[in-house]
Amino acid sequence: MSLPPAHPTDLLSRIHQATSKPPISSQPQLIKLFEDIRTYIESSISTQTLPLLNGQAPRSKKRKLEADETSSPNQADTIGDISFSIPQRKKLKLSLGRNSEKGSIRADNPTTGETEFGLPWSDVEYCVCLPVPEKAQPQYNFCIFPRGEDEEQVLFTVPGGKVKGDSIHSDVSFDPEESFKGVVIRMLNKHLKRNVLEPNEKEFASQVAQAHRKGEKAVHVKAFRGSKEGFLFFLSAGIIYGFKKPLEFFPFHAINSISYTSVLQRTFNLNIIILTATDESKEIEFSMIDQADFAGIDGYVRRHGLQDASMAEQR
Repeated sequence: MSLPPAHPTDLLSRIHQATSKPPISSQPQLIKLFEDIRTYIESSISTQTLPLLNGQAPRSKKRKLEADETSSPNQADTIGDISFSIPQRKKLKLSLGRNSEKGSIRADNPTTGETEFGLPWSDVEYCVCLPVPEKAQPQYNFCIFPRGEDEEQVLFTVPGGKVKGDSIHSDVSFDPEESFKGVVIRMLNKHLKRNVLEPNEKEFASQVAQAHRKGEKAVHVKAFRGSKEGFLFFLSAGIIYGFKKPLEFFPFHAINSISYTSVLQRTFNLNIIILTATDESKEIEFSMIDQADFAGIDGYVRRHGLQDASMAEQR
């Protein structure tokens, strides 16, 4: 990797000198601009986001993927032109190593062939396929949750409808009339210890009509966590909140109890108490949920015994 024309620390010094001399010193708006640039560079250095500081490469947060067969096109199932949102917003090639023990799921740059990010199959805890809310045309988000906290979540989106062209290269046979989503799920299930989870109307279906997809039941509810707007999905193995980074998944075994607050005529809040890794309780509140879905959510909670903390060990 080649170094940029100026080292970050040199830039800091030059910016400081420039803002202390005329004519810039006589123009407050330019001083503010350069100070903002200086602050950004300083924060970048402190978080080690710039390359090669003090002659040493910063320690990557990504886990180094062990060498496997994914580098060979003949040893991986691939899907081109996939839209990723987490950990990067980018169109990349999805590569699924065929060796379930040593392989990995990767996002490869279609131009250079280099891996942008990835996760060994052995480190995947859950993979969930969810419909993207509020879209006129069907789309599906695949959310991959790792086992360890140090690993990065992965989210990519596939269109609804049938497989088009030759975008999929796999030893998984599929019918041209099969849905894109269905093919991807079968490709993933070959390697996962748990099959891909999907929402089911028997578990939960919203009573709020979808203006953009009339006649179709939604399997989510809109909710806020603080000021962040997102969507709650109630699945057979837990509850998911998405789709902004980070995604949140509350499997049943991690839920201590669920209760409700601020139950009003039109909205209510859902409070989930989870057990942390240190066995401490943590309460997470989701607010402004439509009252029309109270009965459906409460039925889900009671059906799985989530309202009672004394049943947490059984889950």
